[in-house]
Amino acid sequence: MQTIKLRQQGGAIIFTIPSHTVKRYGLSVGDSIALEEHDLSFEVRSLKSKHIPRGSFTVSELLKTIDQDEIEHLNASVKGFGEDKVGNEAW
Repeated sequence: MQTIKLRQQGGAIIFTIPSHTVKRYGLSVGDSIALEEHDLSFEVRSLKSKHIPRGSFTVSELLKTIDQDEIEHLNASVKGFGEDKVGNEAW
């Protein structure tokens, strides 16, 4: 989640969409977005596409999504797996 400050421009209050988010969702000036209000929040959605095109993430962005605790748990759960292998078993 990002924190973005609201600004005044004329009679409107506006916020800026960061350039990496604009690029990620393929947005450009003049595009329409949907604003859905909830009780204590609101949701902004692109009207251009329902999915993120393949290849839209950088390696750095993908690596940030790795949950280190989950990796440690996975490594612990498979520790010793295959150590008692005797022949040509496939695992």
